Amino acid sequence: MVEVDRGKQWCVQLDLSVAVGDAWIERRHHHPPVPNAARANQAWLLSLPRLRTVDRRLSAAYDRSIADLAALRLHDPAGRRRPVVAAGAPWYMTLFGRDSLITAYMALPVDPDLALGVLEALAELQGRVVDTATEEQPGRIVHEARQLGLGSSLLTRHSRYFGSVDATPLFVVLLGELFRWGLSDDDLHRLLPHADRALQWMDEYGTVTATGTSSTNVCRIGD
Repeated sequence: MVEVDRGKQWCVQLDLSVAVGDAWIERRHHHPPVPNAARANQAWLLSLPRLRTVDRRLSAAYDRSIADLAALRLHDPAGRRRPVVAAGAPWYMTLFGRDSLITAYMALPVDPDLALGVLEALAELQGRVVDTATEEQPGRIVHEARQLGLGSSLLTRHSRYFGSVDATPLFVVLLGELFRWGLSDDDLHRLLPHADRALQWMDEYGTVTATGTSSTNVCRIGD
């Protein structure tokens, strides 16, 4: 039995190991994901713009949105990379090309640095070879990166899928918009080669992909 005083908190962590037959299933997510992540998120929240309005519903919606965005931030356990934003909880707590790019685009008025982290991470995972199993192609931006482990860097080169037609042009769009919001020349010049590779993919592979002969995810125009 646990007694919790007024205004205090108590947390419990349950680690469950699951097996199918004799095969143990490796966990995709670990708790805590990063040491001091809660403290880092709290510092981030305090650094964001405040909204003052007579409309309480608007201010409540803004505060809720900011809190949700903080909960979706993914941190590099090694601390070498900027945080990125995941696609959603709980099943999509990972980097998604389209979802992360769109969210970072919409969050530019709040924190442009989040967009820079997303662009840097996706540039690191940008396609280099032709692989029919993952639909990787040179210059293509990854659609989904899975198995982000505590014992390795935030983004691994394992379990990546590239089958998306919109992530690659969105990469170029976000980079251009981030430049309008004050991206430094050094960061711009570092990311421009990746934008050039993305444009080259659009020219060489994008037309074929958009016709539905490559990706299984491209004919759903309204998705």
